[in-house]
Amino acid sequence: MRARRVWAKIMKDKRRIDDIEVKKANILHHDVEAEIFERAHPEGSSIYEKSKVSRSIGSIAENSEITDLCVDVGCGTGFATSFELPFYRTVVAADISRRMLEVTRKRLGHSSLLNLIVCDAECLPLRSEIADLVSVSSVLHHLPKPFNSMTEISRLLKEGGFLYVTREPNFRLLRRFFAFFDQMVVQKTAKLMGRLSVFKSEPREPTMIVDGLDYDKVDVHYPTGFHIFQLTELLSSKHLEIISAYSYHWIYPDSDKDLLQQLLTKTNFIIEKVPLSEKLGRYISIIARKPRKIGRNNKEEKLGLMRTVHLAIYRIDLVGLGNKYGTVIFIFNRRGMLKDFSPH
Repeated sequence: MRARRVWAKIMKDKRRIDDIEVKKANILHHDVEAEIFERAHPEGSSIYEKSKVSRSIGSIAENSEITDLCVDVGCGTGFATSFELPFYRTVVAADISRRMLEVTRKRLGHSSLLNLIVCDAECLPLRSEIADLVSVSSVLHHLPKPFNSMTEISRLLKEGGFLYVTREPNFRLLRRFFAFFDQMVVQKTAKLMGRLSVFKSEPREPTMIVDGLDYDKVDVHYPTGFHIFQLTELLSSKHLEIISAYSYHWIYPDSDKDLLQQLLTKTNFIIEKVPLSEKLGRYISIIARKPRKIGRNNKEEKLGLMRTVHLAIYRIDLVGLGNKYGTVIFIFNRRGMLKDFSPH
């Protein structure tokens, strides 16, 4: 109940949110942006972001008793998924956008460990207590009801399984200082340094912004962001043990493709060592674990979810959108094997 009251504070100043309209907007938006996503959001795949995600997932896998199954909820173009494939025997990448999954398959389809599912984060067609890791990267601020999604996501975790939430926007007041510093100091300095011959490079492609998309409706919680304590309170209410919770990513270059932008990006590694910097970053990262029940046998039960079936399509009206918006769930991997992930 306390977590629900905390969440009510987040929603207090927001306009009434129509769940279905937000989900429709997200499907359209991410279908359109799928092929150009990294150009539209270059900061999301910077050197620093890759390092943080790679280290976090590696640490989680190292501290996991078993690494059978990982589920990446809201996988997008497979950024976090790519770091999970080396550690887990089976990786399920789920997203509400079919086009995003098609891009993921192009990028990572060489791996026979990868399985893709088109579905809604509030209604995941997977059995309970099957996942050793569930990752949620840059997803919660897109969802009309993040509280509902976290209930569903935590359902998937085995006892002893990990939850990794990352790249969620920090509370707006805590982002303002570095937003001001970035605009008034970093970008102007970068512009001046860019005139020096040592830093000159080929002109970069401009950041892509697609006309006709409703960014406000898609990034529904981005303007206000989240408090770290609100998210940790929410996860604790799901009986998850918080392992770490901090904010990160301060300097925000347009890309990291040339020398100057790489240097700017790498300053984040220095800033993160400064006391209190973990409270003023742009993004939030949290690692939590589902504790084992006292007296429970620690032997892992067989997953029992890789049952080959003759039917490749499950018709589930996940969010009331109807077949027009792709509520048919396709389950496939590189070898074309069909696997039954449906709940029982």
